[in-house]
Amino acid sequence: MSSHTPKTSSERHLYQYQSGRFKVSLFYPNSYQTAMASLGFQTVYHCFNSQPEFSAERIYWDNSGRPSASVSGEILALSISYELDILNFIKALIKWGIEPFADKRSGPLIVTGGILTLINPLPLAPFVDLFLIGDGEHLIPRFRRTYQRYYLEGKAKLLEELSKIEGCWAPALGKPQNITPVSYPRSSPLHSAVITPDSHFGDMFLIEAGRGCPRKCRFCASCHIHRYEYHPPADLIETVKRHINPPALVGLIGSALSDYPYLKELIGYLAGNGYKISTSSLRVDAVDDTILKYLVNSGMRTLTIAPEAGSLRLRRIIGKGMSDALIKRAVKKAREAGFNRLKLYFMIGLPGETDSDIDALIKLVEDMSEIYNSGGLELSLNAFIPKPHTPFQWAPFRGEPYLKKVRKRIKQALPKIKFIPRSSGQEKLQALLSLGDERIGTALYENITKGISIPAVLKDLGVNIEETLGLKGAEYQLPWRGFQSIFDTDFLYKQWRKAQILAELT
Repeated sequence: MSSHTPKTSSERHLYQYQSGRFKVSLFYPNSYQTAMASLGFQTVYHCFNSQPEFSAERIYWDNSGRPSASVSGEILALSISYELDILNFIKALIKWGIEPFADKRSGPLIVTGGILTLINPLPLAPFVDLFLIGDGEHLIPRFRRTYQRYYLEGKAKLLEELSKIEGCWAPALGKPQNITPVSYPRSSPLHSAVITPDSHFGDMFLIEAGRGCPRKCRFCASCHIHRYEYHPPADLIETVKRHINPPALVGLIGSALSDYPYLKELIGYLAGNGYKISTSSLRVDAVDDTILKYLVNSGMRTLTIAPEAGSLRLRRIIGKGMSDALIKRAVKKAREAGFNRLKLYFMIGLPGETDSDIDALIKLVEDMSEIYNSGGLELSLNAFIPKPHTPFQWAPFRGEPYLKKVRKRIKQALPKIKFIPRSSGQEKLQALLSLGDERIGTALYENITKGISIPAVLKDLGVNIEETLGLKGAEYQLPWRGFQSIFDTDFLYKQWRKAQILAELT
């Protein structure tokens, strides 16, 4: 039995695995700290190692700008969450001496999953042999059985058989036709397989209270690619108690954690039994005195909230219609409870955004700085990036000049506030990767290997960047239309039109 070689001496493995003859190099194209804070990556690591005769070893993108280890074995599995991590993946293939383009590569077999493949896998398609689109805990066992049966019959036959699995797409076999992600209600909560103090979240046992979101904010991918579901508190408590003992730190994960109907009871039980608790971002309308008290008593001192937009008008357009008074009341409660730092997340460049919305954002932050002193506030101004499978997939990306102008204006108006750095150039590239097709992947490769600018390559490939990033009508052919989501295009477009009408009327 083996827990597999720890990547740092401080790792604690919660499972033991048999060594298998089929070797998988599991690559996360970002830092070790980020990878170990990803519950999806940890789940895939556990799933591969739980398969008979399979062994997975982890590889990361090292802080020195190269992969942390070489690839060994027949399978390179990529787990990817962020658009910009595609660059690190391409660079890693080059560093390893592996042919990047799948149609020219004899091996290893590159298999890819992760949240990004549920949103838009197309920019990765030139480099990937097989996409597993959906829940890894269901797809990996099916992949394993088919791989074991056909791996000796050549790559073409293997991909032909693997592509018959629901949720699997082999780009070499053609454009996708109604690929539906594999997703079922989870019978047990996802949780950490490895605990390490070197994770971004520290020495924390992560557990998923639920996934998806019932709110359906129009910009949000998470609530449009996953149906909302949550686990009974008894299941969460049993999982925590099975793997860790008090006073260990439990991190409750969920894109709609504030909507978890038993949140107060769950946190109360864990805290009452000696566990320390941390949470992901909370909705301001769910900030509760009792919950805040439990979190502060657990040692949590930074609260993260995401108003997203500065004015009630704009928040209604995006589907997050909380009032300024509600936001400020939540901030006041956090301060009184003992949180000495507050992280605020806003988006700029949203559909319908005007100068008055930026004025409102500045005023809202000024009001919050009177509750907190300015040194206790940290502000993140993220560019709005249109996401596939959301109502805002037809919305424009506002562009670098606009983003720079707005950020400059806000920073000048709030000189005492700490800002999290953002690059408008990187955000434009992220938007291209979010909204583009296979050609943006090819352009990245040309840029990395030959230094040719991405716009120049895209122009040669026939891509109109202004059209890709611009406002789109109902007739626009969305590149990802061959991939299905839980909401059909007609429903999403009606939501987009509602947002446009709200913007026109207010």
